[in-house]
Amino acid sequence: MSEPSSAESLRPQLSRAAVLAHPRFAEAHQAFVDEMAAADIHRGRRRGLNDFRQGVCFQLMVCFDAARDPSNPDTLFTTAKVIQAMGQMGVTHRRAVAELVGRLCEDGYATVERAAHDRRLIEMRATEKAREVDREWLQVLFKPLSILEPDDPGFRLGVERDPVFHKAFRHSSLWTLHLAAEAMEGHPEADYFVQQIQGSRIMMTLMQAVRGRECRRTEPGFYARVAERCAVSHPHVRKIMRGAEERGLVKLSGGSAVTIEVLPKMHEAVVNWTAACMSTSHLNGKLAWTLMPDAAA
Repeated sequence: MSEPSSAESLRPQLSRAAVLAHPRFAEAHQAFVDEMAAADIHRGRRRGLNDFRQGVCFQLMVCFDAARDPSNPDTLFTTAKVIQAMGQMGVTHRRAVAELVGRLCEDGYATVERAAHDRRLIEMRATEKAREVDREWLQVLFKPLSILEPDDPGFRLGVERDPVFHKAFRHSSLWTLHLAAEAMEGHPEADYFVQQIQGSRIMMTLMQAVRGRECRRTEPGFYARVAERCAVSHPHVRKIMRGAEERGLVKLSGGSAVTIEVLPKMHEAVVNWTAACMSTSHLNGKLAWTLMPDAAA
């Protein structure tokens, strides 16, 4: 499959509403929560990627690297493209972007080199370490989808972290960046958590903690447990939860032995955001399959 003439015209094959209505959505949603809560468990291997801006720069780099064609200069992730892409994420200063790139290089995820066709240009490349770490996310994204569609061969490869499928998936992800942006813009409650350091894991660990509890309230000591699990400080977790309370997502009570009640607004927001993520990943997975060497066989 060649690149779509207008990537913005791509829309999900399985809409968010269809995901929500799927008879196995509840099981898939639970798997998504569990996979997200367990992500980044190898803290040393994912050093620095828990920062939202650093993580975004990392994923864009991996996507561009997967789609890279040395004979086509337009596919190279040049300095100009890095600055443009990060500007869309709110990082508008060149120095700040340079610092993000520098940290990725220091941590062994990226290299910078002169472009072969024009030595004046510098391109950013993903290392094998970066690709290996990024493949861990395939299981997070595709285990829930394999529950919805267990017979899909691409989704099975995603769960297995297949390197060839990973390359195809990250290539196709460049065509659906607008959908990823829509998923965040359309779900500000989830976006609040995601933009915090380890925020997505904290959010999903909270949802795990109240699963099956009619009151949707955690046991006392949640701050300490989630701080240890996510390798963040107790004050960091408290700050995030206070912000969530200000947004009407949770209710805090209990003084020093705080408990957190997940309010209906947050429960609904997480469910809808999960469905939106599955919808986009479903399309990406289908597109990736068309890029596989044996797809036409």
